[in-house]
Amino acid sequence: MSVHYKLIDLNTENHLISITMSFEAPWDDPVLVLPSWAPGSYLIRDYSRNIQDLSGNLATGKKLQVNKLSKNKWILKGIKKGNNIIINYRVYAYEFSVRTSYLDETIGLLNPITAFMYITDNEHTQDSKQISCNLEIDINKKWNIITALNKSALNNYHCDNYDMLVDSPIGFAIDKTLIEADYHILNNNKSVPCKLAIIGENVSVNTEQLIEDLKLIQKQSIEMFGELPYDKYVWLLYVTENRGGGLEHLFSNCSIISRWFLNGKRENYIRVLSLESHEHFHVYNVKRIRPKQFGPFNYISEVYSKILWFSEGITSYYTDLNLVRSGLITLDEYTEKLTKDIKLYESIHGRKVLSVSESSYDAWIRLYKPDENTNNSSISYYLKGKLIGLILDIEIRKQSNWKYSLDTVFRYLYERYKEDPINGFNENALQSIIETNTNTNLDDFWEKFIDGTTEIEFNPFFNEIGLTITSTPKEDKPYLGINFQEGTLKINSIDYNSPGTEANLSVGDELIAIGNYKISSSNFNEKLLYFYLNKLPIMIKYFHDDVLNETEIKNLSMKELEYKIELQDENVLNREQFFWLMPRV
Repeated sequence: MSVHYKLIDLNTENHLISITMSFEAPWDDPVLVLPSWAPGSYLIRDYSRNIQDLSGNLATGKKLQVNKLSKNKWILKGIKKGNNIIINYRVYAYEFSVRTSYLDETIGLLNPITAFMYITDNEHTQDSKQISCNLEIDINKKWNIITALNKSALNNYHCDNYDMLVDSPIGFAIDKTLIEADYHILNNNKSVPCKLAIIGENVSVNTEQLIEDLKLIQKQSIEMFGELPYDKYVWLLYVTENRGGGLEHLFSNCSIISRWFLNGKRENYIRVLSLESHEHFHVYNVKRIRPKQFGPFNYISEVYSKILWFSEGITSYYTDLNLVRSGLITLDEYTEKLTKDIKLYESIHGRKVLSVSESSYDAWIRLYKPDENTNNSSISYYLKGKLIGLILDIEIRKQSNWKYSLDTVFRYLYERYKEDPINGFNENALQSIIETNTNTNLDDFWEKFIDGTTEIEFNPFFNEIGLTITSTPKEDKPYLGINFQEGTLKINSIDYNSPGTEANLSVGDELIAIGNYKISSSNFNEKLLYFYLNKLPIMIKYFHDDVLNETEIKNLSMKELEYKIELQDENVLNREQFFWLMPRV
């Protein structure tokens, strides 16, 4: 038995993708199910809201009764096991992100998880996810099709199971919006075919240089793990005006960047390399090394984990580390990025409130749903996890007298799970796994930095690798502790224990005047606050619930810290310490 999907039309005017689904009913009264979230992006997105015009019939042409059971399930009443079924529906695709689907007159992105259903029995005790799938794409020949799916014939693709199908994004582009380049990389004496596809308008890029840089990312992976874990790879890179993001897959990644990042400032190009480095490291960490609850996937409800800091944050640590190891960025550029991360981390009050394991567990209700209190009440498991990756790596090296490192842990995990990623590791055993493979004791580390909110003192760790961080006060900077909604003078967020909260300002309040001067978006921070810095207290007028109020501002000054990371005297660096950042490829 096999499930056959067919893409029959891309309606660019209405942003609709037409699909048919054909199969032999494996059970009486089968149920069609559409996933509600995408692996790697931990938020219930309710993709079924974009399904329309769903109908069905037997292969004989007889119309079926299709009833909706819930928001993302449809039952085919009266169908008997063995009946041949054809289902027709359309998917609205006009949300441009790496975890949704999008279609306009020149480009398209189909994330199969947003569009292709699987089958269960009426009791939801059995499903078709392990049944082989075929996808036929029969659309206007003006479209170029880019995907890592295995092609079985012209525009026909085969997957061993449903998980493989929905893990393979499909790009569409007309000729003028596609830059495509194929290359090969040597892996265990085998030549691995790779493709770079840049999709979007008005792209100016040195394709040859970008490919060479992507190769260095791949070669660094070989240096660390001994091999690439795939026999092909596709970099699916969309360029647009102001969107961004990336999502990992087994044999590809999908990312979105600003079109100006490919031909402009070096810092922007580094952002592109960082994004690609991050998603590529995920072919090991998450796609093949993952907690066991993330496979086989439950696509319809939340799947909780306390170690997304390990899956995502540690990946972010290796994102930049591998760039400097491969020579794509300098040590100065690396430490500059690290400095910005630490400065940002220490500006977030939520680091004192929520542990990184709690942040991981709450991903479904926090990370992708920020609100006006996010900065005060939570911390990103990406950001803190990245910094934990650094200090954990150093702690392992220190305790093992530089015999082991975080690299050691990942090599073990990869060798253990590369052939069987579905049966992943028990996340509650992660600390033990690390300790066993590195001859360390991490009880204190775990209690303070993983499950606790102990402040991270960076210098004791940095000194072990020949670095030191300093923070010095800058000039007095007016600080009220509020951020405005874009293009307005309405307060969007307000920091705990700031001059703004002391003055009883609240989210949603609209500022009007300070002292005798009208407030505007152009004069507030750089002019008026500086003007009144030494003339306090001062009155601010504002609307609260459209009622005019005024309040007294008693304090506007704070010392902004300037952070700097420097190499210590090179005489203190032994060979092993320096090798931590030495180029390896």
